Amino acid sequence: MIDKALKEKFESYDLEFVSFTITDQDAGDEIEAAIKNESVKQKEIDTAKQEQEKAKVEADTKKVQAQAEADAGIIKAEGEAKANKAKSDSITDNLIRMKEAEAREKHGWVTVNGAGSVITNKE
Repeated sequence: MIDKALKEKFESYDLEFVSFTITDQDAGDEIEAAIKNESVKQKEIDTAKQEQEKAKVEADTKKVQAQAEADAGIIKAEGEAKANKAKSDSITDNLIRMKEAEAREKHGWVTVNGAGSVITNKE
């Protein structure tokens, strides 16, 4: 809308403006500096927000990786515990006697009663 005072001034010359465009929009150095500063500040804010988002994503990624590693460690430990239990359950007195007999046969060990020593044949 055209300002009322401006409209009246043009009417005094028998001119009527329906619309017009201002092509020179020099707002002055102070206003232009303020606009530029505002633009710079907004870019700084946007950059800071992007950095915060990036840091959050990185932290979330590290958290997920740490949890996955912890879960893998627990699964591995549970597997080792089951394997150790199975080995422990499979060791019987008969198995120990059999392994001892195999070792004696392989290495030529002989037990001497009373002395508690193991004597080997060296050939």
